Amino acid sequence: MVGTGRCIATLFVILVASTIEGADSPRMPIEELLELAQSVPEHYDLAEVATNCSHYIDENKVGLDERLTLFRLRGAVRLKYRNAFAALTDFQFCQEAVPEDPSIKWLTARALATTGKFDEATTICEELKVSNPQFAPAFATSAVLRLKEGKTEESIAQLTHAISLDPSLQYAYYIRASVLLKKREFKNAINDCARALHLPSDQFMTSTVEILLRRGQIRLFQGAWKYAAADFSRVIQISPDNQEAHYGYWKSNFAQHNYNIATKSALTLLELSPDSQRSLKVGSQTFAKTGQPHRALAMATRWVQLAPNNIDAKVQKAVALDAAGSDVQALAMLDAILKSSPSSKGAMAHKCWMLIASEQSELRDPKAALQLAQQLSETGNSSLFTAGLLAGAAAAKLNDMNLAQDWFKIARDNVKNSSQAESLKAIVDAINARRPVQIAQPPLELL
Repeated sequence: MVGTGRCIATLFVILVASTIEGADSPRMPIEELLELAQSVPEHYDLAEVATNCSHYIDENKVGLDERLTLFRLRGAVRLKYRNAFAALTDFQFCQEAVPEDPSIKWLTARALATTGKFDEATTICEELKVSNPQFAPAFATSAVLRLKEGKTEESIAQLTHAISLDPSLQYAYYIRASVLLKKREFKNAINDCARALHLPSDQFMTSTVEILLRRGQIRLFQGAWKYAAADFSRVIQISPDNQEAHYGYWKSNFAQHNYNIATKSALTLLELSPDSQRSLKVGSQTFAKTGQPHRALAMATRWVQLAPNNIDAKVQKAVALDAAGSDVQALAMLDAILKSSPSSKGAMAHKCWMLIASEQSELRDPKAALQLAQQLSETGNSSLFTAGLLAGAAAAKLNDMNLAQDWFKIARDNVKNSSQAESLKAIVDAINARRPVQIAQPPLELL
């Protein structure tokens, strides 16, 4: 026991000594930290920056100006990590010393907005815009607050003004791209992302990773799968565990029928987050498509267990049952879903597809499929392509070619991406060549 006690005491002394040595020997010189006050390049570790700031602040051996800079820097890092309340404490210290500093007021407004105090944040921004009309960041943050109120056009105007004041304000381009995405102005949004990527990056505001993710998401909306995959691939190179990037990379490759790559992405997501609903969804869809129906069913079943009220999870389980050859059970599950949730687009689409394409003749019912596709078309513009495709295929099965062409025209008028265009072309070509009509993809992938 004496020996054990001595070992513990020795270990305690070593730990205390190493802590003291760490306090006396910071990794970063004070001069380097002070230079980071305006902008932190991406190769810096923000957590390390904050730790070093705390060291010098606690040591209290630097002058007031240096302390203010360190508080501001640490607060900005804390704000980036969504620790807004701690950031507000740092900014409050700065504001008491320099109450008229516009950058401190602006940072305070951002922190208040992060804590949900939008009215207070808006008041500060409006005052800043009057007292410091050339201070571009105030207009950019004001735009974000306008967007939270649903004032899209005002938000764009504020961002455009911020850019006119400071064309190097990367954050303003990034936010404007996000707003333009909401308006489905994809080309302009892509252009803003490109401008942002060519400007010096600042981790306080927007990183290269965030901009690439946003551009990849815009390209997914465009159906520009190849270019989207390239953006997500770049993010993965920078940040290998970024789940948003792996999901985008999976989605863009899945849409291009690059199933080997998509499978690797699905497995990576399942490794990074094995019980997340998104990982299970991706896994189930991938395995159903790549001839592994039982793995697909296991994933979908797990998803339903985790989220028993999630309609999408139930639909995916029905899809997996269909892939596993349990057509009757799959249709019964889809019927149950539609009974409790009559407006489920996924359930309507997949049931319609099964009624058209089932290998069991007793389950095929193109007339019922046509009626269901008509119902799907009434759920909103976002469903018109899939509804037109399915209704056209059902009408062709019923040998009503005029009706089929009418529905295919509706589908053609609502094509959103290359995958949809390819699916429609394959069916129309089959009809024109008098070949049996087959739908190349389950409709869930086309919604």
